[in-house]
Amino acid sequence: MKAFFVQILLLLICTMPLYAQDDIKYKDMMRQAVNNGNYNYAMQVFTAAEEDDYYDIESLQRIVCEILYATKQYDQALSLSKKLYDIEENSNLSDIILMSCLAKQGSKNDSLIAEITQKLTQSQFDKNILMQLQLISKSDIDKISAAVSRYIVEKKIEDKEELKTYKTFLTLLFFTNGHYTDAYNASVDYLTMDEQPVIYYILGILRQKRQEYTSAISFFTMAIKNGYTHYDAYLQRAICYGWEKDYIRSDIDLDTCLMIDSNYYVFYLKGINSNHMRNYQDAMLYFDYSITLNDTFADSYNYRGIVSSNTGEYEFAVNDFKRAIYLNKKTPFVHNNLGIALEKTGKTEEAIKEFNLSINYEPYLSDAYYNLGRIYTQRHENSKAIRFLQRAAELDPDIPDTYYLLGMNYQEKGNKEKACKMYTDALNLGHTQAQNKIDNYCNKEEEKPQESEIKYNPNRRTFYEDDESDQDYSDTENDYPDTENDDEEE
Repeated sequence: MKAFFVQILLLLICTMPLYAQDDIKYKDMMRQAVNNGNYNYAMQVFTAAEEDDYYDIESLQRIVCEILYATKQYDQALSLSKKLYDIEENSNLSDIILMSCLAKQGSKNDSLIAEITQKLTQSQFDKNILMQLQLISKSDIDKISAAVSRYIVEKKIEDKEELKTYKTFLTLLFFTNGHYTDAYNASVDYLTMDEQPVIYYILGILRQKRQEYTSAISFFTMAIKNGYTHYDAYLQRAICYGWEKDYIRSDIDLDTCLMIDSNYYVFYLKGINSNHMRNYQDAMLYFDYSITLNDTFADSYNYRGIVSSNTGEYEFAVNDFKRAIYLNKKTPFVHNNLGIALEKTGKTEEAIKEFNLSINYEPYLSDAYYNLGRIYTQRHENSKAIRFLQRAAELDPDIPDTYYLLGMNYQEKGNKEKACKMYTDALNLGHTQAQNKIDNYCNKEEEKPQESEIKYNPNRRTFYEDDESDQDYSDTENDYPDTENDDEEE
């Protein structure tokens, strides 16, 4: 008897891996083919699985359903997705494809779409639900949204829990199509959503877009705590920590991202954090890693150039800035950065060309106007300097150096009234040398401005926020994605 049970046990041990191997063989092959857009090969794999009497053919049929939708075979997609729905197993994507096909037929299917919505929200969404929704066309997403909204109105849904179900799904749909205000309004009354933590993630993204970073961090944390441990939840929280200048926590989240996926973008962000913490050697290594993984990502070259600038390696900085521009020519911040590096290497005329290119690509970039005004101040071309500095002050009125340089130019032109007003404005904004000018020029006999007073502006906007720096060029660091930098820009 004992030998019999041993034989049964061995049979189970040997058989179970075979199923697992089949599962990997067919599913992975089909999924990889679909991801590569090779739908014909994916269908060949499915046919082979059918011929082999694959034990979990329904899991492969869900991928077939995706193929039929992607290739616009909507009738077949509707038939197959309806069959899978009737099996009563949770399958976010095939159910959403069913809703898409039904929504194409008009309002007659609103009740069934509402029923599917109820089924989808009964259990926690797949953590890839947002990626799955992105496979559906925007027009179909809008049709589903309209169907659910019509159902709520026509059936006069007032029960709070039932309404919460529909609003939760509408939040996903609106967010997917970029209707962020509608997404926020759909979710705002239902903030206790432990059963659907993806909604916390969405709220985090919405708060992040409004630059409410502390609030966004709280929502991302709730999403993760309640099971939405998606790569992007950690990534976006890391970015928000960066904006809050909490670089240590940002790095911790980025390290978590690296355990999920060693992505060039994560190394790029870690390089930015290290640059802010003045760990320039680490920053350089991270940007090197990022470029190794993706040598066409212009921002990595730009930021590596900034690290080189911060360490005084301006020739290397010039090379990296030029490479970034080669990859993406219309980048006003990089042209501005290149202009500063060129100026540092004594190539002032080339620097002027880069600052002007920066303005051509972005007429509202105050830093480029400031840098041109600073150069013309050094050259004692007061009229030109004043014109550029005035424009810089219009675009960014909170920078004390701009007013200080304006004061120097007016002083040199002999306009004491305007010079003293500019020095006073600079003093009110915290310029450390303005009081000296007021005491020794405005309140006493006139003096000529000294060349040593013309500085590279140290107080421009930095990587995350307005960051006061105590050095010249080397402290002008970068912003997180989609935000400007000071003298050196993103």
